[in-house]
Amino acid sequence: MADTPPAGVPLPGGLGVAQLIGKTPAEGVRLTRLEVGEDEFLILSVASESRVSLEELTAAEREVLRLLLRGLSNAEIAAERRTAERTVANQIGSIFRKLEVFSRAELVASLTGAGKP
Repeated sequence: MADTPPAGVPLPGGLGVAQLIGKTPAEGVRLTRLEVGEDEFLILSVASESRVSLEELTAAEREVLRLLLRGLSNAEIAAERRTAERTVANQIGSIFRKLEVFSRAELVASLTGAGKP
């Protein structure tokens, strides 16, 4: 399949794509549909309980989160939102504090339920 990532791509829980093909949610794998603003993200993860609540975020923080999940850098987010890069950095810091994460990777894991026990 063209949309299937290469078998060597590491996924949550240290698994590779080849190890996940054909597994069911009962085997601990989950496909999460995450909507942020107008964007929709499909994220394959190892299932666990998620404690994340996006309602804690302001509208501006949700917009920054949406752009962050699209893979934009702080500078690109600032340009898209017509704001200062420092403002974006502060908003990302606030998102991290509210969602109790320390990095973008941990943020994605937390949103999919893969990062919190």
